[in-house]
Amino acid sequence: MQVSDSHKFTMHHIPKTAGTSMGMALAPYCRNPLLIENPFKELMNKAQWKHHQWNITDDNYFRLIQWKHHEDFWVHQCVKNTRHITIGEDYTEAAFVRNPFDAVFASWDGDEDFDDFVKYFVTTGKVPVGWQTQLDFISDDHGKVLLNFIGRFETLEKDWVEFTDLIGLIGLELPQQNMSADDYIITTGRKSENYKDHYTSYSKDAVAKKYRDDLKYFGYEFDGI
Repeated sequence: MQVSDSHKFTMHHIPKTAGTSMGMALAPYCRNPLLIENPFKELMNKAQWKHHQWNITDDNYFRLIQWKHHEDFWVHQCVKNTRHITIGEDYTEAAFVRNPFDAVFASWDGDEDFDDFVKYFVTTGKVPVGWQTQLDFISDDHGKVLLNFIGRFETLEKDWVEFTDLIGLIGLELPQQNMSADDYIITTGRKSENYKDHYTSYSKDAVAKKYRDDLKYFGYEFDGI
């Protein structure tokens, strides 16, 4: 998680919820802020990297160093495992959630059949999105939600404004931070833009079973919120 004492907030990064973009925007205001600059410029000028699908640019490099801006250097640490980190009682503790069907799809890189990805990587917890449900991520062992602000990926722009206004960072822009892998996969035909195009009855049932608590608590369905 990221912690800011100057603006009294914590931000917890649930996988595939624009957490990297948020992390970059919030990093200058967090404890022990590091200089945010692209350390990969020289590498990217080399010929063998010029046409790499994960082109590391000033717009996306932060993903590779974001762990430096998190307490304990763990980006996807569930909230209950951060309780040893001292913060004030009046801090805003935040995270963003996402429709599990969409989040799972966003985690898939198209290298294997989508059903196989769900079966062998998501349901078994071998990828971050499958480590636990989002509700587990933000709750203690008794099911009590430990946060006082929960935004949604589906209403990211509106909820980001609400969050930044709340912590006194009015007008803080949310940069686009990704490795361009999804764009590459989509343009080469390995993956469509709509998650619904890739689900079968198996993968739909498997994701619904694994994330049933998220679907119930946050009100998500296969077709949306």
